[in-house]
Amino acid sequence: MPLSTLRNWQPTADHLHAAARLLGFIRTLALPQQSHYLEQALRVTPLGVATDTLPGGGALLLDFTHGAFVYEPGRGQGEVFPLAGRTQGALLMSLLETLDEPELGGALASQPGVHVIDRALAYVQTRLSYNPPPRADLTGDQPLDIDTETGRGYAEALWSVFDGVARFRARLLGSMTPVVVWPHHFDLSTLWFLDEPSEQKPHINIGFAPFSEGFPRPYLYAYAYPYPQPFNPPDLPAPARWHTEGWTGVVVDYEAIAGQEDPTAFVESLCEGIFGALGTLLG
Repeated sequence: MPLSTLRNWQPTADHLHAAARLLGFIRTLALPQQSHYLEQALRVTPLGVATDTLPGGGALLLDFTHGAFVYEPGRGQGEVFPLAGRTQGALLMSLLETLDEPELGGALASQPGVHVIDRALAYVQTRLSYNPPPRADLTGDQPLDIDTETGRGYAEALWSVFDGVARFRARLLGSMTPVVVWPHHFDLSTLWFLDEPSEQKPHINIGFAPFSEGFPRPYLYAYAYPYPQPFNPPDLPAPARWHTEGWTGVVVDYEAIAGQEDPTAFVESLCEGIFGALGTLLG
């Protein structure tokens, strides 16, 4: 059946994005570095996105449908952190204090005069070969306001697209990254590599973004790297189109997906056609 139209999308999208950044930071705190920076990446669920299993056996879910974080420990009673009316910074502080002992092994032990968020940033810096997210990306002071109907609609849309991309991806051979959501841009993405599993080597990216500069609405996207020169864009399956302003790739508007009777099957078919077109560019 068709997906939600996601009316009044942007406010809820922005606040879910702010919350997703916290999930990514928790993963980076708790998990060792992985290839392709996958220690940051979030697992897609029917309700939203999650950390997957943390070192202590628990997991943290961002439930779009209820506008809340849900901590499910490896043992014992879980805890719910509603987003509504709380700031990003206040939520992060609560999450760090809750997760420190069971999932981080007490790594953020109290230090006189040092805020728990600053202790977390200092700790993560010792574990990474790259800079952690800026403090400002994790400590917004605007109270969050999640419209749960919109959140429920986006959870359904994200899961449908994830399912379609994953079904198509299951038929591919070769090296690939998992289908995940990246907290920084809040987009779903997977990479397929022609030969070597490196983003500096030929590959195809298929993803789904909730918004970006010039795109206030969600959209499916794909691109190949590198493009041959001269570049002659191949034909695409309708309703996919080429986008060439600022970046070059394939775009399918959310409305074209949402209106389908079977959005998952539609995405799966689209991915096959788009991948075939992009594959001709890699030889």
